[in-house]
Amino acid sequence: MIPFLSTASDDEQAHWLEQLNNNTHGLTFAHPDQIDPSQPRVAVFTAPAASQLNQFPNLEWAQCTWAGVDQALSQTAVPIARLVDPGLTAIMAEAVLAWTLYLQRDMPHYQRAQRTRQWEPRPYRPPESISVAIFGAGQLGLAGAERLHQHGFDVTTLSASSAPIVPWTHITGTATPAQLARFDLIVNLMPASASTQRHYTTDFWSQCQPGLGFINFGRSAAVVDADLHQALNHGHIGHAVLDVFDHEPLDMADWKYGHEAVTVLPHISAQTPAPSAAKVIIETLRRYRLDGAVPAMVDRSRGY
Repeated sequence: MIPFLSTASDDEQAHWLEQLNNNTHGLTFAHPDQIDPSQPRVAVFTAPAASQLNQFPNLEWAQCTWAGVDQALSQTAVPIARLVDPGLTAIMAEAVLAWTLYLQRDMPHYQRAQRTRQWEPRPYRPPESISVAIFGAGQLGLAGAERLHQHGFDVTTLSASSAPIVPWTHITGTATPAQLARFDLIVNLMPASASTQRHYTTDFWSQCQPGLGFINFGRSAAVVDADLHQALNHGHIGHAVLDVFDHEPLDMADWKYGHEAVTVLPHISAQTPAPSAAKVIIETLRRYRLDGAVPAMVDRSRGY
């Protein structure tokens, strides 16, 4: 039996177990309290439940149901495979497009106008006139860029080392001040690692054009909170859509809730879809049981 470890609600855990156990390969998944701790060689877990892996002393590796595993790496030494799920990727690409359109059509302006009972139409800005930069050109970043490119946006992807062959502009390494200054909107989808922490600072924002749009679907550690607050107050950032935070749920007293230039999302940009994720996980574990094939493990020095 394979343990499924989660901190989610009982209903959500039951849904996951139903999807995982709906297979024809003889794989059985169960709550950890139903399993002899000495038996499992592999486990499936949600990132917040990573510390529970430590109760199984003979685990060879564990499959995470999340794409982001930085939270899990600090809780266990068990080798971890992150989820690579086409369903999750599609949901993230949809979110990138949806919230880019939200800023392209200046929805925050119309929300403010409604609250003050003002009738204030603004000129339409076509997608091709808006330069969108996606920081992080992994699977999720490239999928989001593809969706924006298809919609007509002027897209640039940036990554530290990769050089994908894409029909839009790609920058490998650090963007120059001139390059930063031309972006109308930045989407953060960088993974959490030592090199990406504190990436978005006052110095970074000062190189961007005033009124920049910012969407953070990556990790909160990349953003210096006080510098973000200052950039919003000084107009360096026109509006920020934030879906990830240092502490979740976000504290009720946090300044972001009351800031008119911030949209707070409860970490919903790319929720893992259990049906498609279960199929990926089952196939991975089927191969592992058949011939010992282990998926690529997260490189702890890089964080992904």
